[in-house]
Amino acid sequence: MMFEGKLSIEHLRLRNAMASLLSQPIDHIEDGDVSVNLALRSKGTRTINVQVDVPQPSVVLARGGERLSIKDHRAKGAVAYDEGSIRVTLEQLDVLSPRLSVSGDLSLDQQPSAVRMKLDGRQIDVSGVRTQPSKCPAIAAPLPACSTPCAAGRFRR
Repeated sequence: MMFEGKLSIEHLRLRNAMASLLSQPIDHIEDGDVSVNLALRSKGTRTINVQVDVPQPSVVLARGGERLSIKDHRAKGAVAYDEGSIRVTLEQLDVLSPRLSVSGDLSLDQQPSAVRMKLDGRQIDVSGVRTQPSKCPAIAAPLPACSTPCAAGRFRR
């Protein structure tokens, strides 16, 4: 059985949406306005493909007294499930503030149990980390994967 469909959601309040999906809200997401376009194609329940396009989202992360506004130009990608394997492809993530351009792949396989991730970053503006090195760890402190790159960003010009 084949299924195809499209779904568009406009002005999704990110904090409220995450709170309704999870058992508790993510405290670090203070605000966000996101529109999402999804195109779904499936062959039964064994193969599912979703194309994702997120034009011009904005998110405000906060922790303590620190705030970080992220203004994105566009995010595009795909999620594919095929008999126990999930592959997430980030085709394009262009962030205007702070300046960043990323693409990459994430795959999760049940047999054998494996996770693989490859990210390619370009046009990364690290000036904010250089001039305010305490801001990034203050917001990302509980996330070791985020605090390590922020600490590494404390380098000389």
